[in-house]
Amino acid sequence: MPKRPPSFNVESLDDGLDYEVDLAASGGEDNYENSPQPAAKSDAKKTAKEKKKLNKKPRLSYFSDPAVAFGTPEEQASFMNHKLRHAFKGISQLELEGASFKNSERDRPCSYFIDSSDYVNPRTPSVLPDWFGKYGNVTFGGSRVKVAKGTPKVLIITCHANRATELIRESRKLAPKVQVAKLFARHMKIEEQRKLLKKFHTDVAVGTPNRILKLMEDPASLTLGRTELIILDCFRDGKDRMVVDMPDCSQDLFILFRQFFLPQLDAGKLRVGMF
Repeated sequence: MPKRPPSFNVESLDDGLDYEVDLAASGGEDNYENSPQPAAKSDAKKTAKEKKKLNKKPRLSYFSDPAVAFGTPEEQASFMNHKLRHAFKGISQLELEGASFKNSERDRPCSYFIDSSDYVNPRTPSVLPDWFGKYGNVTFGGSRVKVAKGTPKVLIITCHANRATELIRESRKLAPKVQVAKLFARHMKIEEQRKLLKKFHTDVAVGTPNRILKLMEDPASLTLGRTELIILDCFRDGKDRMVVDMPDCSQDLFILFRQFFLPQLDAGKLRVGMF
């Protein structure tokens, strides 16, 4: 069973990278005997440094996938607050306090986040149904007669269309006959998405911050009326960025939290799962 990564320090900006070390031998006995003594000392010093590098354990950066998903709710709240400050540079302390991931009544890192820190499997799309079954605590089904349209029970937010497509495929396995909506720009115009949200019931919606924000700005299209869970995808791209880091995602994501999600979280009507 894979081990859980160690807790990360949200204030550390260490990139968590190790260095390659040349393990090739420096030469045979003849070369050693014919070389001057100072060079031998230099080689010995170099070898000692190489051994030190080999024995050094790499530090786990909070940028490393899946460190954030494995974190405790307190660590995840601190991580999101750090990213909030980065996304809105110049935000006043008063505004920051009003938009932070903290329960103001108890003045401690909030219980907004699901504690799935004991789930040791890598957060690949294929494990989403299993992860959801253990921690989601959301039920689907029942009569749809009085269910409002355009209000999913689960909203999954990720960084780009390719990842969203993978998550949509697995989201269909969360429950029998679950209805999944695609909320990203590729292959579908926003007007078409508005029409579909108004016409059909939605159990799960998967999308990117920009498109979700545009749809939520029109209350007739997408609302949180019966939404119980936000799943924030912690996938990282080749540049080690996730949805909270990417320039075309981070601001829209935190606008969503400030304007729409945090009021629901404060009221205890919504939870966040870092996947």
